[in-house]
Amino acid sequence: MPHKFNVTVVEILQPLCIVNLKRADKSEGWAETEIIFEWNLTYGEGIVFRNQYIWLPFASDQKMFDRQGSFDECKKTGGSLVDIADKETFDVICNYVKNTLHSGNNIYINMWTRMTFNPTTYEVIQSNGEPGYNESWREVPSTDRYSFGIRMFVTTQFNSPSGFRNRKFVTLASPLCSSPLNVALNGMN
Repeated sequence: MPHKFNVTVVEILQPLCIVNLKRADKSEGWAETEIIFEWNLTYGEGIVFRNQYIWLPFASDQKMFDRQGSFDECKKTGGSLVDIADKETFDVICNYVKNTLHSGNNIYINMWTRMTFNPTTYEVIQSNGEPGYNESWREVPSTDRYSFGIRMFVTTQFNSPSGFRNRKFVTLASPLCSSPLNVALNGMN
């Protein structure tokens, strides 16, 4: 970088970060200086449930990907998209997301899961081939023959319903990742 700056983080808010820049190499010449900030606020903590470590890689739903992109984001940190086997797992994840998510002005987040939906049989299938949790639909499942992916929809408002939606794999959503606990612990060392 041809210019030198001293940067002080003044405040970190839910949807933004306020910084103070002071040019250190000279006190003039700001007009020709283009300043671009690229930043992500990530969580280092998730939850442990049934020997699975579950986490949101990003603190806000501003980082969204298609299903493959979400899978790739989880893979970067040694995980995969989450499977949800039952209502207890669903409820634990909903509570984690509601207590963790910093969604700014948004009152909900859509997150990709690893499960798939069969629009002909209405079956939810986990990545291991076992049936997945198939209740708590946020809306009637689409019978579109291309809507195989299952996204989890969680609201951040008190007493608002959360649930599933089935969508095409190219639809954008945030990743919701999981990893076996022993793999997650090895990755943290």
